[in-house]
Amino acid sequence: MRLVVIARLDSQVWHSKAVRFDWPSSREAQTASCIPRGLQIVCEARLDRRADLARTLGSSTSLTDAELLLESYARWGPDCVGHIDGEFALAVCDNRQRRIFAARDRFGVRPCYYAICGNRVIVSSNAALIAGLCGTVVSDSAIAKYLVAHTGQVEETFFVGVRRLPPASILIVDHLGCVVRRYWQLDARTSRRSASGLGDELRSLLIESVCARIPPKGPYGSMLSGGLDSSAITGIAAKHAANRAVHAFTFVHSRAQQADERRYARAFVDSHRQICWSIVDGSDLLAVCSPAPASQPSHAPNLAVTLAMYEAARARGLAVLLDGFDGDSVISHGTRRLLELLAGGKLSEFWREITAVARARELSQWAALKLLVLRPLAPIAFRRLVARARSAQHDENAALLAPRLRALAPAPPVQPIARSEAARHMQLLSAPSIGRTLELLDEAAGAHGIEPRYPFFERRLVELCVTIPAALKLHGGQTRWLMRRALWEELSSPIAQRRGKANLSHVFLALFSGHHAEFDRWLERIPDSMAPYVDRMGFRSTYERAKRGNLRGTLALFRMLALCRWLETVARVKEPPFSSPINLKSRTN
Repeated sequence: MRLVVIARLDSQVWHSKAVRFDWPSSREAQTASCIPRGLQIVCEARLDRRADLARTLGSSTSLTDAELLLESYARWGPDCVGHIDGEFALAVCDNRQRRIFAARDRFGVRPCYYAICGNRVIVSSNAALIAGLCGTVVSDSAIAKYLVAHTGQVEETFFVGVRRLPPASILIVDHLGCVVRRYWQLDARTSRRSASGLGDELRSLLIESVCARIPPKGPYGSMLSGGLDSSAITGIAAKHAANRAVHAFTFVHSRAQQADERRYARAFVDSHRQICWSIVDGSDLLAVCSPAPASQPSHAPNLAVTLAMYEAARARGLAVLLDGFDGDSVISHGTRRLLELLAGGKLSEFWREITAVARARELSQWAALKLLVLRPLAPIAFRRLVARARSAQHDENAALLAPRLRALAPAPPVQPIARSEAARHMQLLSAPSIGRTLELLDEAAGAHGIEPRYPFFERRLVELCVTIPAALKLHGGQTRWLMRRALWEELSSPIAQRRGKANLSHVFLALFSGHHAEFDRWLERIPDSMAPYVDRMGFRSTYERAKRGNLRGTLALFRMLALCRWLETVARVKEPPFSSPINLKSRTN
């Protein structure tokens, strides 16, 4: 059951209703209403510090999340989102104000899409469902960009007329028109507090975030890769979760020994009690391509790893799984500090740090200089060469497209290089790929009956991390130094001192190698659903590159397979389109 709100807008009358559809999901959309105030809400939410919110509202803590959110809207109107923390997608039908209000959490953990379809406004957590209700078509532009690995615009979806509500944004639709605006921005002003003070607060906030995401009763689990982020979460859960066991899952693949993390995970588990450890062996590449009638085809080939752990967790009777997803972006490795030292003329300190980084990464000093210093500082001429190489790669991907689509897939712009650590940190956290991946995980997890929870995406924790000085992120060649120091008690020594982590591309290549026979059959006849989008000769060329072990060719082939399977599932989502069109003027804030 997923979040769906349908409201009818006429020139004189505003009718609204909240409806719920059968949809694969581990959770149900919550509803609440306040008839005297003319308010109805539908939401998918898990609130942080709900007791504080209830106290501010003068309400009972026994209220559901939906009731607390509705009380917040009744008190503050559209400004209510500034008082709410947690993961949420919500839609409010405000009959008195003749308004539809929708909002999405700050990091996009819960998806939210909308469309103005005829004389109706539809808000849902699934874009494919909206498309089925509106009778809209798949977007050629989005497909072309997807096949060449271009992320496209933030609000663009794979369906014409269906829009994504960006993270940290609200939507207001009323008789005046439609407006989307952000309600929250990060502030990266560097803190002047001591290392010990910042470390204590970092540790306290992460512990609070993990504990808040552990369900009050019943079994729960955690992903344990053997890296710093997943180990920190699992260690905190094992130490601070009131004597409750945490089920930890580590993925391995027999044909991808380079990505085998068992020795780190085992060392971690051996140093912690209250961990029930499971090794998840292998997965099916095809399962990742389209786990359900989804809002988008998969762009994450290593989602196969996550799906295998979802399946293992569900088999154990778990419904909640803690995930250290993108802790790298939240904490930041701090390598742009090298550029800051160089620009500040601190040459001896720069040389000590680059030497330590090279030693930690088992690189020569020259290789470390090229990777972390010369590339970001590359002159314009060299940048043009890089852009030309990327253009050639884009042309290689574009050869896969049917001729009519090639003009719809321009080469992606070259991202400006951040030359300070603060700028780089903000760049990482504002990447559209974070929200897109969280949307993909939400639908994949729902299809497996799992609710993933992400302790690193807690507002106060993120706001703190962007203020940490660069010298406390990269120190003595050790990246994310402050986190390692602050969480030493929760991490085992091998994990806390670990310099890198496994390259999961080896897992994907191993998974792909088991499906050559299926692609051979595709060469005989490309499925009808793909004929409008793919060039047969381009497919053959891509496939030959993939069979030779070319990673880019393999990724391109994966996107094609994922698109094919996604189109097949979307074709089954059919609902009668709405009629009685109405033109709403678009307005800006």
